[in-house]
Amino acid sequence: MTFIIPNDGPVLGMLAVLQADLQRQHVQQNDQTIKLTRQVEDLAKEYKLAQDAAKTGTPEEKSAFETYQKALASALPGVTQGTLAAVAAFQKQPPDTLAGSAAVMDICSSLSSALGGLSTAGGPPGAVLGALFSMVSMILTFFAPKPPSLISQIEALMRDLQAELEESAIRAGADAVRVFAEGCDYLMQPLEGGAVRSPVGLTEELKKFNLVEGNTITTMRTVRHWLLQAGNQNLDAWPLILQLHNDAYMHLTMTVTRLKLYAHDAERIKKYVGAPDPDPVKVKEWSTLQVEADVKFQNLKVNNTLASEFFNDALPIARKRGTYAIAFDGDKIYVVTGPWAFQTNKFTAVFNNTRSMSLTRPRQGVNSPSAAYDLWVLDSGSGRYLYHNRLNVRKRDLTDYEADYVGDPQGYVGQQFLDITATQSPDGTYVVYGTRNYAQGGALEAHTWNRDARTLVRQDWRPLTGTRLLQVRLATPLAVLPDDPEKDDMPPDLLQAGLIIYGTMEDSREIFVQTSKQFAVPIPMGSYTGIAVDSTFLWAYGRDGFVCATHASVMSCTAGKRSMPRWLGPPDKFNLSRVIDLSACEDGTLLISTPERLATTTYHVDFATPNIGEGQRLTVGAWEDFVGGNAAAHVQKLPMYGWPLLEHSMVAVAPR
Repeated sequence: MTFIIPNDGPVLGMLAVLQADLQRQHVQQNDQTIKLTRQVEDLAKEYKLAQDAAKTGTPEEKSAFETYQKALASALPGVTQGTLAAVAAFQKQPPDTLAGSAAVMDICSSLSSALGGLSTAGGPPGAVLGALFSMVSMILTFFAPKPPSLISQIEALMRDLQAELEESAIRAGADAVRVFAEGCDYLMQPLEGGAVRSPVGLTEELKKFNLVEGNTITTMRTVRHWLLQAGNQNLDAWPLILQLHNDAYMHLTMTVTRLKLYAHDAERIKKYVGAPDPDPVKVKEWSTLQVEADVKFQNLKVNNTLASEFFNDALPIARKRGTYAIAFDGDKIYVVTGPWAFQTNKFTAVFNNTRSMSLTRPRQGVNSPSAAYDLWVLDSGSGRYLYHNRLNVRKRDLTDYEADYVGDPQGYVGQQFLDITATQSPDGTYVVYGTRNYAQGGALEAHTWNRDARTLVRQDWRPLTGTRLLQVRLATPLAVLPDDPEKDDMPPDLLQAGLIIYGTMEDSREIFVQTSKQFAVPIPMGSYTGIAVDSTFLWAYGRDGFVCATHASVMSCTAGKRSMPRWLGPPDKFNLSRVIDLSACEDGTLLISTPERLATTTYHVDFATPNIGEGQRLTVGAWEDFVGGNAAAHVQKLPMYGWPLLEHSMVAVAPR
């Protein structure tokens, strides 16, 4: 029978949420998720026993329990979110290793912030600590991917760029982490029959891996300096080498964290040393392991400080290593990446005769250095076709010599639409969303396109509007910010479905919204030119600049809780007027086109300050212009390959 966790206090409440989510989201559970659910139950039982004991305990025992309660309450939200994300990512087919690795880093980050407080507390709650360590250790064992040999993917690329020394150094460092991790995994496995293995071998293994001045950690530091050298930052291999460094450092972090957990697992210690009369020799052996594991964990914390400094220095470079797609009205699509893009206007042209463009990520995610995005183009030539191709963001070129005709090439499919975008379905087909090109009135359509069969079939679905819909944008996947005041107004079923359709309404002060129903939400400006979306925000822009609102706030408005979404905007002196087009990238940057400039900046949202009517919550950095570019009709910014792992690694190693 499944143990139902009682909701008595914040810790048990969070564990109940974790258990319920595991059971709800993973109905067809495998052995791993079943064992993990049981670990959650064990932790809840131990915590409840400690909670009951503390009520009648000594002042010292009550103080110790309070320490445990605070530490657990601070760690569990991140552990819960990371666990569910890791389960979802690694159980995908194919597994989303980048998202899963990022989720595991979140778990390590949340746990490391609480380890200090947990380790110093004493008394009866020690069993709680052991249960927590067992749970997290199982999470890392189940869902942490084995260090992949990413070097094999980039060997040819790096040789072309004459970066053999860096390639060799990274290979050696990554292989060393792999050998160390797999050796420790073996030495932490129980003996046949379930007995705990002697800690002596693991202690010796720990002594071999020097995190102060050893070859592996020195290699990582050397690679960091190479990545920060200005002459290397425009090389195509730069994002790949950064990703390889982050991957190796992530696995090092997970391995050292697991060792710390293993060395302080109360149940495992008790089983090894014997109870109630522990063997003094075995007690000393395990104490020696704990000392070595604690030293390694402390070394890791200092290395995290250095890694944090590196990530902060690499962040602006990583943002510039994203891909910028720029199209001019009726003209070419240009693609550019790297710091040199801001110093020269020699952009690479990839397509001619562009009336509208849209780039969408592959269904399986961007988990390959050479992953190709789907490029959709409404042609401005005489044929007015709808084209599809794939864009290799590393090479900044199309993967196919000739584009696909979407639909009948003799049927002038493209002229039927004002704008299009698409998503890929699990079966490999696409759903193409288009705003109909009517002289009056508007309509939105969805078509299923089978690339292999060359069929385009309209779905039985056509929302109508009184005004024309000039643009269509898909917010997918959806995310809710933890500090968003309206986060609870996002319907759970909509968040799970992960799709909101937005449209720009011609000559209107409202934005079209389509979920299971059709809505229109007002904007705070006198007029607007267009919209943009990302996983978290809806953006509106035009003559008076740009503003954004969270999708949760939009849903709050559609539910009648607000007269309009909670729009956020930067101070006027940092805003840009007469915005032609805008793209919001998940790497925290904006790309904006105006008649005078093509520029990018970083942005940050702070919900602690008043809303746009009383002040500004949206802050932007300094604007940086592209040389020789302005008045682009369409712009889109894609993140650098490996961005999710970089973002989560920064959080994991940030000073606390």
